[in-house]
Amino acid sequence: SYVLGNFNIDLPHRSADQENEGKKISLKEVKPGDLVFYRRSPLGKVFHVSLVVSNGREGITVIHSVSRGVVEENISTSSYWKPKISSARNVISR
Repeated sequence: SYVLGNFNIDLPHRSADQENEGKKISLKEVKPGDLVFYRRSPLGKVFHVSLVVSNGREGITVIHSVSRGVVEENISTSSYWKPKISSARNVISR
């Protein structure tokens, strides 16, 4: 919400609430500025969100805040994040 707020896009602060904003899109469709949401299990609650930086042949690169700080990483190749990917939303072109 902080980054997108700098572009006058208002979002709730909680990732679980952000998942109800904008338009649901497939992971294949994500573009820079879209949000990706994560769950620990298919029926679990959303516990994390990241902002897409790029989506190309190498996979989806996002920026997000984790225990080691704000990082940019490829979630398509991450053994930790990839199985937890739940959904994606376009919140810019609402």
